[in-house]
Amino acid sequence: MEFDHILCHYSEIGLKGKNRKYFENQLRNNILDSILPLYPGSIKAVKRYYGRLVVELTESSYNVIEIIDDFFSSYQSDSYDKTFSQKFNEFPWFFQNDLNGVSYLGNCYFNHVLIDNFIPTATADKYFYIFVPLLSKLNLTTKNNSQYDLERLLRLKVNLYPRTQRRVHHSSHMDYRPNLGLRTCLYYVNTNNGFTIFDGKRKIGSKKNRAILFDGSNKHHSTTPTDCNYRCSINIDYKV
Repeated sequence: MEFDHILCHYSEIGLKGKNRKYFENQLRNNILDSILPLYPGSIKAVKRYYGRLVVELTESSYNVIEIIDDFFSSYQSDSYDKTFSQKFNEFPWFFQNDLNGVSYLGNCYFNHVLIDNFIPTATADKYFYIFVPLLSKLNLTTKNNSQYDLERLLRLKVNLYPRTQRRVHHSSHMDYRPNLGLRTCLYYVNTNNGFTIFDGKRKIGSKKNRAILFDGSNKHHSTTPTDCNYRCSINIDYKV
């Protein structure tokens, strides 16, 4: 969902007397100090109206890519790495010969889809426990982390790209149509020299325990790694 303003209401400041303006200005400064370091250039202005503040956003504010390193503890990130890579683990992979529905030489990979279009697949319940730490961090589980939040979870899948001699760029795609109120989280399971490339804008390296949050309706694509045997990531599309 694209938007150009954020409306901020407040309560206790409204009880202040002649110094109310001071507290409103402090709230305005706190908003700027909180947002601008994470999203440089995203705010056009913060305007003060009676009983509320209005944050005016720049055109590119919703297209900001949030990069979060050290998303989990090292213990949890190691657990994901072992789950998807070690030979004794039972987690299955399925070969896809036409990544994103496009068929050409090299445009292939392995994946495992657990939720698709808000509907669990046959394996979703069996492997739910694996994804609880990630989904709960995004508030995508029901109470007590007992089930998927199927009202908000559009898609959950794990990707595995085998090494190639030369880097292969996969087909560009959108995870969903624009203006649906959706967001994407891509979590990198292992470190390698593969990339996620946002067409004509930016490329982000695959670093273990890194998550990126972005608008998946913007065109992007993956690449294979050349410096290790595989590149693994977890892809989540969800309602904000």
